[in-house]
Amino acid sequence: MHPDVLLTQLKAGASARKARGLDLVHAICQEQFARGNQDFTVEAIAPHIQARGGPQAASLRHPTGAHYRQLLQAWADQARNRSYPDTLLAQLTAQADPRRRERLAAVHSACRELVDGGCRTLRMTDVARLTHMRGGLAASTIRNSTNSDYRTLIRAWAAQARGLPPPEQPARSQDPDAREAAVLKLMPYPSAQAPLAEVFAENRQLRAQLSAVQPPAAPDPAPAGALPTGIALTAGEIKALRQATSDRQLRARGWSQDPSGRIRNGKGRVLYKPGYLSALHKVLRAAELAE
Repeated sequence: MHPDVLLTQLKAGASARKARGLDLVHAICQEQFARGNQDFTVEAIAPHIQARGGPQAASLRHPTGAHYRQLLQAWADQARNRSYPDTLLAQLTAQADPRRRERLAAVHSACRELVDGGCRTLRMTDVARLTHMRGGLAASTIRNSTNSDYRTLIRAWAAQARGLPPPEQPARSQDPDAREAAVLKLMPYPSAQAPLAEVFAENRQLRAQLSAVQPPAAPDPAPAGALPTGIALTAGEIKALRQATSDRQLRARGWSQDPSGRIRNGKGRVLYKPGYLSALHKVLRAAELAE
């Protein structure tokens, strides 16, 4: 729970004197937090409180000082969580391309601005509105299924804003059995786990059967563009091919072959792509050999 929220709850049933003490402890913790302090134990904070006329260290440790200690613990949690979004950003940008790194940094900056400004219920729409105003991501882009890293970063900041521990980011296991066990732990009741466990068991059995099957060796593929066998050309067809591919026929039509093999007309327009004549010559030679 965020210290601001906890303070309101603690003061609700407290005496006026206790409420003033809580306000003082809260203000001092706020100052220490802003300075980057990570130590919010009684021993570390008590001297600052006493210097401002607040409760003594003994009062903070006394059973009746439980409210003070709760508030100190909330600030300790807040300090511990403070660096998590920065660490997460470094992890997300490590393998990202330059454009995505820039966008992640923009989301990170918007989240920090909102949280530092007192936002306690950080929402994706608020972040998107701020980034979009600055020429960055819109809400529709952040919601896109391929942009989960933006949402992960926003959730980390939302947890910090509410004073919650950082969202767990478990390492993705490559072991199928480990992944199945992790999924089963998410099921709240044994009655819900049993059917899913049966599905996983059947899946493991099928995987084992597939691993045992050796696929037949594939035949060697024919060379690309190999000429088909069993096709015979008549004498008239062979004569027609000779005439069509002859230099005399090309000149008669006003065609020519450029150095790359393209066939062009008298105006230079490409009629056939490279390889047209060479392919016909190969077919003709194959037919002549088969005669």
